[in-house]
Amino acid sequence: MSCLMNGLVLFLKITSFALVNQDLRAAYIFDTPIDKFQHATAVHDVSSAVKESPESTLASASTVYQYDVQYPDNITPKNIAYFWFAPTLCYQPSYPRTTVFRKSFFLKRCLEIVTCLGMMYFLIEQYATPTLQNSVRALDDLAFGTILERVLKLSTTSVIIWLLMFYTFFHSFLNALAEALYFGDRCFYLAWWNSSRLSEYWRLWNKPVYTFFKRHVYLPMVTSGIKPLHASFVIFTISAILHEVLIGIPTHMIYGYAFAGMFFQIPLIILTEPLGKWRGRGSGLGNMIFWVSFTILGQPACAVLYYYHWTKQRMNG
Repeated sequence: MSCLMNGLVLFLKITSFALVNQDLRAAYIFDTPIDKFQHATAVHDVSSAVKESPESTLASASTVYQYDVQYPDNITPKNIAYFWFAPTLCYQPSYPRTTVFRKSFFLKRCLEIVTCLGMMYFLIEQYATPTLQNSVRALDDLAFGTILERVLKLSTTSVIIWLLMFYTFFHSFLNALAEALYFGDRCFYLAWWNSSRLSEYWRLWNKPVYTFFKRHVYLPMVTSGIKPLHASFVIFTISAILHEVLIGIPTHMIYGYAFAGMFFQIPLIILTEPLGKWRGRGSGLGNMIFWVSFTILGQPACAVLYYYHWTKQRMNG
């Protein structure tokens, strides 16, 4: 799964590299302003670099500077190597950079990674695994009451593990990587936990992926005349396929649960969007629906189903 995830990340990076340089080449040959091209629009700049969580905020805007690298001077091994490791999926010839390496900040993030991984291992072994093991018989007997009880019991542990995974990757790991590479834009996520709509959550929780799809899929489709709803449908379909690939291929269990979990976000967004408009931004009701549907029921239910099939697969093997 780690190899597949790394391959997918590199695939998205190379896709962005090709699309951006295609636009830069066209602008260079035909002497056209860059802002006329969708893929080449800058998404990392000084203004976005200072919009971070309080702990990872740079000392001041004066500590950030931006190189001015013009095509074709950006086509160098050093340039693509930096992008290869940079905590972003969107290529551009230059990025905002920090001027100092904060050793204490970097070590603190590394310590958080080790601590969170240990906590996740403990929670999985001591709490999640026994609950999953006790759910196999209930699924065999189709005891729906027991199944619901197992899902709800697992939900508490599942939410904590998921939050630890989010913090480990999006805050600790990406900030540590950015610090090591002097990468200035640390806006890897926004306050998704306060989302009053599901559509708002998907815009906030994973900024690198959201920015990639917005820049290279959504905006080109919308500007070409395709309706925003249809463009969103395409993005969620691609995301659903990638989720199924990342989970189904390594585990040899392609049952469509990950695909369904992502794909059916579309009708759920359509159903809850009027509620968010009715209750207004920051609605507690909309936020409750998000937490219940996605983290309290959705994730633990998928975990129970995958564990059931994994157990049966091992027994039959």
